Amino acid sequence: MLLVFLAVLVIMAVTLFDILSRDPALVRLPKPLWAILVILFPLIGSALWFLLGRRAAPASPGARTIVVREATRSTPASEQPLSTEEQLAALEREIAEDQRSRRIAELEAELRRRRAEPDGDAV
Repeated sequence: MLLVFLAVLVIMAVTLFDILSRDPALVRLPKPLWAILVILFPLIGSALWFLLGRRAAPASPGARTIVVREATRSTPASEQPLSTEEQLAALEREIAEDQRSRRIAELEAELRRRRAEPDGDAV
């Protein structure tokens, strides 16, 4: 007898938890009405809730197709991840370009400075 009572109590608790945690848009009748029904008639209310009361959550429309597309889609070479060696080579090229840019800026500044100086020949 105690086991039957505990089983009914567990079923009622699980049902109430499901009612309270479910999105209101996915419930056919107001959630308080379902809660009262389950509390007053635990077995019948629980059975009605799981059979009639809740709507199925809409499946995300692209969930399955996204996985299929990812599996079958070939990635263009420009989007494929670079290997470690390729990443290092690209980084070294970037560093070299940065050093060239800095050196050019230094030389241009030196040229401007020299052009701004008065000539030593004019005496």
